[in-house]
Amino acid sequence: MQVRRTRGWLAALAVFAVVIAVVVAYAVQSASRALHVEPAPAVAAAADPLRPAGAAAGPDAEGAAGYAGRVRRVMDALVASRAMGDTHGIVADAATGRVLWSSGAADRVTPASTMKILTAAAALLELGPEARVTTRVHAGAEPGRVVLVGGGDPTLSAAGEGFYPGAASMAELARRVRAAAGEVDAVVVDQSGNVDAFHPDWDAAGIAEGYIAPVETVEVDAGRGGPEDVTARSATPALYAGRLLAEGLGAGAVRAAAVDPGDLGEVLGEVESAPLAVRLRQMMQHSDNVLAESIAREVARARGERPTFAGSTAAVAAVLAEHGLLDPAELAAEDCSGLSEGNRLAPEAINRVLLAAAGDPGAVDPAAGADPAGIAARLSPLVDALPVAAVSGTLADRYGGAGGAGWVRAKTGTLSRTSALAGVAPAAGGRLLAFTLISNGVEVTAARAAADAGVTRLLEVE
Repeated sequence: MQVRRTRGWLAALAVFAVVIAVVVAYAVQSASRALHVEPAPAVAAAADPLRPAGAAAGPDAEGAAGYAGRVRRVMDALVASRAMGDTHGIVADAATGRVLWSSGAADRVTPASTMKILTAAAALLELGPEARVTTRVHAGAEPGRVVLVGGGDPTLSAAGEGFYPGAASMAELARRVRAAAGEVDAVVVDQSGNVDAFHPDWDAAGIAEGYIAPVETVEVDAGRGGPEDVTARSATPALYAGRLLAEGLGAGAVRAAAVDPGDLGEVLGEVESAPLAVRLRQMMQHSDNVLAESIAREVARARGERPTFAGSTAAVAAVLAEHGLLDPAELAAEDCSGLSEGNRLAPEAINRVLLAAAGDPGAVDPAAGADPAGIAARLSPLVDALPVAAVSGTLADRYGGAGGAGWVRAKTGTLSRTSALAGVAPAAGGRLLAFTLISNGVEVTAARAAADAGVTRLLEVE
């Protein structure tokens, strides 16, 4: 896909810079490595873009070629490292869209969880940041029976103190149902939407290990047994949610069944999820596979696709293609979380989304008839959602003591032989760089360390 380059980005960089500074200040003050990090407050304006101390105010045209050459030397040395295995990647200037370095960036490789960047972008473009998911309880066909009908929200808590801050709770849903229905004898959990819940590429051991659960229409803490991140998940999360509802209602019987819509009575109670922007941030911070797949199914439903793996991957790809951010030839997707090792994605597609989210209109293919400025505005929550090096999410334990700490914002990706890192960071000369590095066939720990060191050196290039 040909990408045009345009300018006019510095105002957006200024806002992003101050947001980064606020996040770093908070981290220093709290010295916390908790994954739940409060969103930085919105900043209306800033006088100057962020730049490292002592750096010049901005790159001049004459020095741009020399700067690109120095970037290439740093990145070529990085990918030549034995630790980086088979690395494909790209680095671009976010203000101009100019590619500073590229190595095999058009090749489709295994992206791991950097796939979530595409999922987040498609959701923001199709649904908008305020989109919510509703969980309902209907009167059943028989007196004293109610039906729990999920809308695809895995973030529900048991009683308001769950894994996802701001989520609705089963306790509140039960309270509303009791107020409307009085005594309830039995709960039926509607299973009609729970199809294609566990991808054949996924390892079922991941349920016990705590990084995945079946993707069902209603879940509590994404199938976790409590608010801790790494804990065994339920193999039947919708039924588990139904049991919690039954406990809250004092009902003695719970069963799962596909319920015909014609057998659903009036709505006795409902609760809504947090806005999409909040859930996307949680997804990115924790690299949450269940949440990613659930959000992708929201996109599928919005586009009239079936909420399955095939439907959600097709919907995500279609949304990005329609907005000029993806050439369909760049992606062959099995899922939308990146958990499948069968996924194939070109690094330049990830970087194009990052450039657009960072405010570069030139990242959008004008041939697609898209509105570049509008796309940038709609994608802006994606940048804020990325973990911050040595501060939050999956980067909380990385970059400790390194120059990139507090500056790099990036999505990590990890599979058994894949390590990936894709994000944005301010560099010398007032630049903001967007980068994507995907290493296949590696020892993950060594590749992570090498990538972190390489990105830190990249940001020091003047």
